[in-house]
Amino acid sequence: MPPPLTLIPRTSFTWRERSDGAAVLTLEARSAHALVFEAEHDRLRVALALARPSRSINISLQPGLAWALIDEAASEQSLPGSQLRARVREALRDFAIRRRLWVPADPAVDGPALTMGMCFPFAGLAIDRGARAVQEVPRWAVEILAQRTGRAAAGHAFGRNASRRVVRALAASLVPPDDPHRPLALFPLALGLMASAVLDADRLAAVLSAVRPYRSADDWPDVELLRLGQAVLARLGASRAARVLNDAAELPSGPQVLYETLRMFRAVESQLPSRLPMRLPSLHELCRSQMAIDPRGAETRCAPPLSVADDEPVDQRVRRVFGLPDPPPPVRVPAQPLAAPLANRPTDLRTPISYPSAVRAVDRLALRGGELRLVLPRTVGEIVEWGRRLRNCLGDYPAAAVSGQSVLLGVERSDRLVYCLELTSEGAIRQFLGPANRAVRSADAAVVVQALVQHRVVDSSLASNSPWLCLAAAGPAVSQPALGV
Repeated sequence: MPPPLTLIPRTSFTWRERSDGAAVLTLEARSAHALVFEAEHDRLRVALALARPSRSINISLQPGLAWALIDEAASEQSLPGSQLRARVREALRDFAIRRRLWVPADPAVDGPALTMGMCFPFAGLAIDRGARAVQEVPRWAVEILAQRTGRAAAGHAFGRNASRRVVRALAASLVPPDDPHRPLALFPLALGLMASAVLDADRLAAVLSAVRPYRSADDWPDVELLRLGQAVLARLGASRAARVLNDAAELPSGPQVLYETLRMFRAVESQLPSRLPMRLPSLHELCRSQMAIDPRGAETRCAPPLSVADDEPVDQRVRRVFGLPDPPPPVRVPAQPLAAPLANRPTDLRTPISYPSAVRAVDRLALRGGELRLVLPRTVGEIVEWGRRLRNCLGDYPAAAVSGQSVLLGVERSDRLVYCLELTSEGAIRQFLGPANRAVRSADAAVVVQALVQHRVVDSSLASNSPWLCLAAAGPAVSQPALGV
């Protein structure tokens, strides 16, 4: 076992290799005690060792984090980060050669790309062609990128469809188009995984090769959305699924249109005709036309994933928690036809939005000690801007907001918009979603709904609100929230 190596004279930065084969980089910084590099199954594992409390955290999925900690440690000792980075890269490269791990073809490759290639050897093939490390490896890509060869990666991802053409297409898809010096391109892999069960090898290779322009991490799906894509595409059939995915790859807003279509398809599948459109834009519009409530003829719904923990009926539990009187006997309302679509977005972005007095009273209401704040959009232009920030279809809702059919409420955290809530004029929660229509954190939803019930913006007697009110009842109490400044 070689003796410890002092990376920079007269500093505490040492590199030593343990008897178990792992290498330890001692930092002694405020936020990190040491970094541990271990060779496991022909790949690297990077862990952050903390002194207080004494524990180890696997940070292999975030290739740049180790290097950020190295820079921080160098700064605390008034050293240039580039000097320490260069010495660590040299030590890590020698460690990889001895352990027979992936080593970059270019010795000058930066630190995050070096650790990503060592942790995920298949990604190293793209790094050798100029690609940079991603900020965080998505969970659905971990085992695929961890393979050592393209054939092994394609086999893990696509099983029997891993033909030579698919292997070549998958390897090429990781290199960003037009400018290879960007983070790895993983959107083609996401589309391929969605279609792996429905497309044959030739169509799968075509989908992997179709992605233009480059899609950043903001356009990648999460695990839940990827599984939804697999289920929906299986229902569309091979030819239609291939055309839909090619449109998602090539259209400027293809990823967002695809994800909205998948969610709407799940909600309205039973209402769709047997013969469906072949192209993504047409399928998107068909699904929108079948949604139950329409700011522009359609709505994207997302029911809160809630369940009651005990045998107490939901309505009784809600009345008990909020101290509400018993509701009047229910009145059965006959089924009603869908309302006619509203006009398209008002052309003047300065058109103001008016609100009932109860809704105006919660504007800029601070919740949970000021961590969250409710805000109202003042104009059509603000709603359109919210849609851009949250990467969803809010830009189609101004007509509904101006007419009073929908009440839109934003939720900010640290002055940044993080959620949007849509209510009906009767006080029913229609949808409550985050960026790219992702689900809201349960604790945040509970605080917001409690406050809206207390200010009589949300009607607690409506059956459609019961799941949200049950969530609020399970959350911490909101006591006298203060108005934000």
